[in-house]
Amino acid sequence: MNNVAADNFDMLLSTVKILILISMYYIGLRYPDVDLKIKGIKHRSIITHSFFLPVALFILHYTGTLSLMWKVKYDITGVLVAGLCFGMTIHFLYDLCPKRFVGTALIQLPFEYRKYKSSFNAGQTVGWFILSCLIQALISVYYISSELELIVLLISVVATLAIKRSKEKGFYSVIAMFIVIFVAAFYIKANVLM
Repeated sequence: MNNVAADNFDMLLSTVKILILISMYYIGLRYPDVDLKIKGIKHRSIITHSFFLPVALFILHYTGTLSLMWKVKYDITGVLVAGLCFGMTIHFLYDLCPKRFVGTALIQLPFEYRKYKSSFNAGQTVGWFILSCLIQALISVYYISSELELIVLLISVVATLAIKRSKEKGFYSVIAMFIVIFVAAFYIKANVLM
C-alpha cells in the first residue's frame, strides 16, 4: 500500500508540474506584450522584450531567495521558470519576423540613449532578440528535469505554431530559429555547463 501511495503522489506531482509548465508557457507567450497595457512604456519595450525577468527569477531561485513550494517540500520554481522562458522565446522568435525593422518593430528604450533616438536599430534589435532567446533557452534547458516536461513543451510549441501559422509571418523561420537555439542550448548544457 505504501508503494501505491508513493506512486499516486508522484503522478500527482508530475501532473501539477505539467499544468504549471503549460500555464507558464502561455503566460510567457503573452507577457512581452503587457507593455501595450502600461502607460509610458512603448511597444517592444526593452523592459518586457528581454531576458531580464527570466534571469532575475533564475538568480533569485539559484541563490535560494525564491522558492515556490508545493506540499511544503517540493520546489516547483524550475518548471515555472522553464515554461515562462519557453513561451517568451517563441514570442521573441516571432518578433524576429516583422515585415520591416522600423518603428515599433525595434526594441524601444525607456530613455534616450543617442541624440533623438530611444530605440535600438535593426541590427541591435535582432542581436538583442537572439541573445534573449539563447539565454532563455539555456534557463529552460537548465530546469527541464524529465522527458515528459520536454515533450509537453514541444507539444505546446507545435500547437502555438499551428495556431499562429495563418496569423503571423515567418512560420518556417521561427521553426528553423527554434531548432538552432534549442540545439545550441542543449549542446551548451551538455558540453559546457556540466
